[in-house]
Amino acid sequence: MKILKFKFLSKVILFSVLLTAFCFVKDIKSQDFSKEEIAYYWAPVWYQDTEDSNYQADFLTRFDYDDNWIGDDNWENVGIYPLEAFIYYSFIETETHLFIGYYSFHPRDWDIINSDSVSHENDLEGVLIVVKKDNSWGQFLCMVTRAHQNFYQYKDNDQIPSSEISGGHEDLDGDVEFETVAEYESSFSFDSHEHPIIYIESKGHAVYGSERWEIEGFPGGNGVKYFPKGISEEPSSGNDRDVSYKLIGINDLWQKRFETYGSGETFGSFVALDGDTYGVDKALAPWGWDDNDDGATFTGEIFYNPVDLVNTHFNNLGIYEYTYTYNPYAVILKFDEYRAMEDRDLGKNDYSDGYFNLYMFDGDGRYEWTSYKDGVLDGDSGTQDSWVEENMITEQWYPLELKRPLYGLRYPKKPFFGIRSMDWDDYQTDQWLMDTEFIHWYGDYTSTLPDDGVEYTISDGFQELRWGKSEVRFYLFIENEDFISFSNTTTSSVNSNFQIIPVFLLLIASAINLEKRKKKTKNN
Repeated sequence: MKILKFKFLSKVILFSVLLTAFCFVKDIKSQDFSKEEIAYYWAPVWYQDTEDSNYQADFLTRFDYDDNWIGDDNWENVGIYPLEAFIYYSFIETETHLFIGYYSFHPRDWDIINSDSVSHENDLEGVLIVVKKDNSWGQFLCMVTRAHQNFYQYKDNDQIPSSEISGGHEDLDGDVEFETVAEYESSFSFDSHEHPIIYIESKGHAVYGSERWEIEGFPGGNGVKYFPKGISEEPSSGNDRDVSYKLIGINDLWQKRFETYGSGETFGSFVALDGDTYGVDKALAPWGWDDNDDGATFTGEIFYNPVDLVNTHFNNLGIYEYTYTYNPYAVILKFDEYRAMEDRDLGKNDYSDGYFNLYMFDGDGRYEWTSYKDGVLDGDSGTQDSWVEENMITEQWYPLELKRPLYGLRYPKKPFFGIRSMDWDDYQTDQWLMDTEFIHWYGDYTSTLPDDGVEYTISDGFQELRWGKSEVRFYLFIENEDFISFSNTTTSSVNSNFQIIPVFLLLIASAINLEKRKKKTKNN
């Protein structure tokens, strides 16, 4: 009997182990696609309108199409070098969503050429596509396009979950349509499927999401269709309807943002590509993009902090995680605990109401959202979060229960961030909880501070800052391609690999219980 019982249990355990292994492998496989492959899976079909008078100037390509990284010769080299098709992309991830940016480059923006020209050398526009994660390639959720100085919001009216979302601070601008790519020139882990359609106007190259040129035809009758097939081709004419483009990581440009600026360089400034034809340095990189009336968002968040921008622009997003598991572009602060060392309330019998303002730089090198000097985090109207702890017992640590870490850009020759710590008072002036009554700045640089204040050098990892009258504990992460989430300090969903462990234990328990019942029946 013992031998039979052992054999039975062994079979159950073996079956459970195999089931566990199968689920584990299945889940790993679903998450084992490379970032590049996922980017290709969701890469748009681009409908590029072309102008007969100079259709080559409407061909999309890469910045160094002319075999150099010089910005102020790109206008002149159109027609001399091949204009093979490339699209830049960026990739950011949370536990629940993917944020994939696609950026179209043209050597010329030639919308209006005269003495008051709005044209300029070099042109970057693009789209942010948001994907809800599942156990495969994900589900399309929404997208934001950039057309000149404005953002436009779109969803897919025909498919859940996209059809369930609504406009937030920004109204929705249209319905996304999809087009099937029948075959790919490169080897991918997916087969033929539908890709979202994007529309690029001729000359000015603004990007939209619901023009319906696939039904109504290109505005001037001529246009190029670019498909994400994995190789770069040059259109045969201004009316080529089957051109393959290749994705290229935005890091090629991103890594040059700290290099020398000026004539003969890639960048004219931190956010502007170098150019000298019909204006100086007018083309902005994605971390310099902004829409001036799109709510409490910072310049460049569509690139380095899309979680915040999408959350502001849309409603009814469903389960939506605010903490990144992969983001190589942002400086990230995750606050842990805060305490007041003195009670600075004026004329009250209660304890200190401690809070602090946090300032982080955006693509414009700004650390404020409005003229009211609201930082990223403050006690009333912070753009990403707000926090105040009322009636704090002196010298007692209080958890900073923020729903997300805070994000900014590493701006050249400026600190990573600044903090001022104060005691909240509804009716009187807030009292400082710092020995020095200025913003304290922290970072690599000891000059070019945005305000008079105390500046300290700081590095990655766990930190504790002390200002005499208050203290804070936090984690700092400076942008890096090998970014890993603060998994030890944030709450995240359980990995699905381990969700079947209870099933494994339940099967064993059931087997043991079955043997007990058999034994009891036999004895009776």
